[in-house]
Amino acid sequence: MNTNRMPLKVKFRTRKTGNRTFIYCRIRLNGMDATDFTTHIEHRESWDSASQHFNCKTMRDANQTLNEITTDIQLLYKELTRQSEISVHDLRNAYVRRAEKRTLLNAYDDHMQHLRKNLGIKKGCSKGTLKAHTSLHNNLIKFLAYKKLNDIELILLRESFGKELIDFCRIKRKYTQNYTVRHINHLKMIIDQEKKAGYLQSNPFEYLIESKVPPGPINFISEAELEDLKVTDLLTPGLRRVADAFLFQCYTGLCYFDMKVFNPDRHIAKIMGTRVIQMRRTKTGTLFTVPVLPYVEELLSKYEGMIPILSNQKMNKYLKEIAKTVGIRNNLTTHVGRKTAGTYLLNNGVPLEVVSKILGHQSVRTTEKIYAELLQSTIIRETVHLMKAA
Repeated sequence: MNTNRMPLKVKFRTRKTGNRTFIYCRIRLNGMDATDFTTHIEHRESWDSASQHFNCKTMRDANQTLNEITTDIQLLYKELTRQSEISVHDLRNAYVRRAEKRTLLNAYDDHMQHLRKNLGIKKGCSKGTLKAHTSLHNNLIKFLAYKKLNDIELILLRESFGKELIDFCRIKRKYTQNYTVRHINHLKMIIDQEKKAGYLQSNPFEYLIESKVPPGPINFISEAELEDLKVTDLLTPGLRRVADAFLFQCYTGLCYFDMKVFNPDRHIAKIMGTRVIQMRRTKTGTLFTVPVLPYVEELLSKYEGMIPILSNQKMNKYLKEIAKTVGIRNNLTTHVGRKTAGTYLLNNGVPLEVVSKILGHQSVRTTEKIYAELLQSTIIRETVHLMKAA
């Protein structure tokens, strides 16, 4: 490629750094020079500035490196100018970033640092998101250790790395298909960020597609089971407190993390003469409003406003014991309480749009997707009189 016919020129020159002299690169574009950067090649007496090469057989590898630098800069210039015009400084910085030996863990560490900086900020990062991404980060470190690697340079990543990660998640870690998909999608997102920052030309995992398992039926408990849960003797006060916290979820739709931060002094208001819970979802920051139903008032009065909360793991453990005692066949978890709330509202004729607002979903489509099967039953129930009339 003849650079004399291009507005781009790449030149090498010597510069002394301390007691040593190195070859530096200068990029010129449309007559403008960028700041020189080092090639890390040390100067020797055989350097010829006119030919831009070392006149010595022992420096053959160094000459090859200089040729590669020139070619890489020319190719990068062509790639970037396809998108828009760039300055010589943009070109220089893009090349230096790409030439830097950036690693996968560098990328993950920067991503985690960004999440921590945005923790708790509106439209930033929630504690749940940070916890989930930390888990994904830790699993990647375990995968690298499994491959006997401390880290890996981004430019060495291939699609096979992603396929091996999938096998590691499924076979070694025994993760579910959906949790495995989360790991791959997270990896693809991190690499996309690095591509946008100029560290990579393409995402090697772009065409690595894993499908999630379609969601099964909604796991919820019936209104009859809710009544049984209220009155069954659970033998210990501790189990009763867990059951009451779960019932609070069933009649408010609060997820575990929202219930954990719930404070009646801050989150209960009066709108049009009705007491409501009004707060933002910890996961998305979406504002939601829930009427305080009579049974919720009973629970708030019983515990003087502060619903007793254990850790999510302990709550789920004790809910399994409670389900056996009450005779509930469903696998009870704190998330089942939230699903029960949505089901309870829809079964009692509350419109989908209102249920979506109560649950704090960002879109009605989310509610529609989760409760699709239930909505089909509602359609049949609400239109059965038309069938009889016909």
